[in-house]
Amino acid sequence: MFESVTPYERNSKRHGEITRVITEFIAKDMMPLSTVTKSGFVTLINTLDKRYSIPSRTYFSQTAIPELYKKCKEKVAAELKTVEFFASTTDMWSSRTAEPYQSLTVHFIDEDFNLRARCLQTTYFPDDHTGENIAAGLREGLASWDLHEENHVCITTDNASNMVLAARLNEWTRLQCFGHRLHLAIENALKDDRVSRATALCRKLVGHFSHSWKKKAALTEAQRELKLPEHNLITECPTRWGSKEMMIARVLEQAKAISQVMSGDRYARSLIPTWQDIDVLESIHKALHPLLEFTDALSGEEYVSISYLKPVLHLFATSVLAEDAEDTDLTKSIKTKVLAYLDNKYGDPNIQELLDVACFLDPRFKIQYISTDNIPAIKTRLKTEMVELAQRTYHREKRSRTETVQMPQSAQPLGEKAKRSLGSFFKTSAAPPSLPVKLEDVAEAEAQQRVNRTFILVLIYDVIRLRRAPASAVIQLEKGQIHRETGEELRSTRLTIIQTTFIREESEDMKVEETFRLKQEETEQQTKIAFIKEESEDVKIEETFGVKQEETEEHTKIAFIKEESEDMKIEETFRVKHEETEEQTEDYFNNMALWNQDVEDQLVTMIQERPPLYDITEKLYANRVVKTELWREIEEKLVISAIQLKKRWESLRTQYTRYKKREASASSGAQRTGRQHWILTRLQFLEPHTKRKETMSKLAIRT
Repeated sequence: MFESVTPYERNSKRHGEITRVITEFIAKDMMPLSTVTKSGFVTLINTLDKRYSIPSRTYFSQTAIPELYKKCKEKVAAELKTVEFFASTTDMWSSRTAEPYQSLTVHFIDEDFNLRARCLQTTYFPDDHTGENIAAGLREGLASWDLHEENHVCITTDNASNMVLAARLNEWTRLQCFGHRLHLAIENALKDDRVSRATALCRKLVGHFSHSWKKKAALTEAQRELKLPEHNLITECPTRWGSKEMMIARVLEQAKAISQVMSGDRYARSLIPTWQDIDVLESIHKALHPLLEFTDALSGEEYVSISYLKPVLHLFATSVLAEDAEDTDLTKSIKTKVLAYLDNKYGDPNIQELLDVACFLDPRFKIQYISTDNIPAIKTRLKTEMVELAQRTYHREKRSRTETVQMPQSAQPLGEKAKRSLGSFFKTSAAPPSLPVKLEDVAEAEAQQRVNRTFILVLIYDVIRLRRAPASAVIQLEKGQIHRETGEELRSTRLTIIQTTFIREESEDMKVEETFRLKQEETEQQTKIAFIKEESEDVKIEETFGVKQEETEEHTKIAFIKEESEDMKIEETFRVKHEETEEQTEDYFNNMALWNQDVEDQLVTMIQERPPLYDITEKLYANRVVKTELWREIEEKLVISAIQLKKRWESLRTQYTRYKKREASASSGAQRTGRQHWILTRLQFLEPHTKRKETMSKLAIRT
């Protein structure tokens, strides 16, 4: 009986939970601290739990809220430690008591690829709002959260001169707030005497109905009689252009009801809009109404909006603000002025480059809205940043590993696990500590890992699709342009590994003597000789070495472009064969548990039913959209990714070509294996498409 009214102990769990919830209620809903002393609130809490005694107002202001702030700050600080690159927004504010504040918000992508926004501070700013003071305040704000300026990508501000100066003093890339810029563009376009008179009349009408309850009641009665929506008139906010458009739209909607109410008042009769005023308001409404939703759509915090800017500006010019035959002169004038203002303000080359990069990385737009002349520069910049990012990650992880090794075992906290980088989740094995690791090798590996998780995938995909070359070949080519010598060494090592693996996979189809011979060939030059002998008995070894010496980077690029040409040279055939072998090796290790002869038979059947995938004479063979759709159909039926399907198909087609050549060779006396018989029989439909034209070699033979 007495336990039900016994108060909780201050240190009890239940008392702590209720106090914490009340503290969050005050902080999140921005309630005054005096709320905890209000009789209604006290009655509510006592009704919910009679044993809980509300602490004093002083406790919440000096203990509970500071503790909540400390916990929240620690949580945000821990989250920011994993952030590598970030953007920010800032603005100056005034409270209701006219006290100045500066806010700073950071935006970043977390490890789960979710866009996050965290308001770091809204600090009291009593100093003069000069560009120098604002710049210093922003630097201090980032430093207080251990955020480095070199990782700061861009800052978004309004167009105040002090904000522009602050970004320039800090040498930060600055992007204009689209909502603020659009507001200024519309205000500039509405500088017309006719517009000023019509909008002033609307403001007077709204004020007249807002200050008289009788007029409000009369307006509601008139709306019912005229069967109009029972909407109140909207007041304009000077700093929000959208409120002006909504005020005009509401006046036009209720024009008949307003006239009916105002016509009976001889003192307010002059506020009734004339037909000239209605024409002006309709012209303004027609020009501005389509723009109303763009401000909010491009001001979201839960999705990336910068990549929309170029498409939106293009949409404005071609559709939304394009002149219509039915537009009045005023409507055309407003549209033209808005477009001219936006084109002028977004015409800066630095801003255009930033917007081009953002648009390029968005898979929905890519190069659709980018000038053709700017595309090569954008691709080059992104490739360079990708390699630099991989190098930075490598150096950082190397330092982390060094510090971990040097730390005594007793100094490491128990139960705590070192945080792994994003790239480390894709590593299957680590190199032996005794082997030296080259920076370029690690940079390439990190770059390839990040391709699978970042928007750089768009860039690599474009390069692969345009050149029609394997991803490894494209990356090897780009690396060859930067570090040619190191790339050749890495290629030689990879080819040795590829030879051993390829022999192991095809051991049942090779003689013991051939296997032994291939295992002994450890250099790239010996491998070239072996494949050239297999493909052409008429080309001498001396010619091969001569071509190797005369080969230039220009020939290498041409070879990638002419990969599928029927008249490719012998050297190109050798290179493509190695690239296909590398793909087969990767396919062997990654998918040997996935494929069997039944699945391969289904794949071959589906491809045979789709001639554009293999018949070069098919008119849709060069149509990438059609071929992509066909691969997607096969992917859905077999429940295997299109990438794996293409690799397996290339492997089967290569084996078919090789076995056909062996049968035609008089030097090969080996009998067919079961695997060879199946491939030669099942892929017989490829026979008309595997013949090559006989060409004369243009290579000089050295004697």
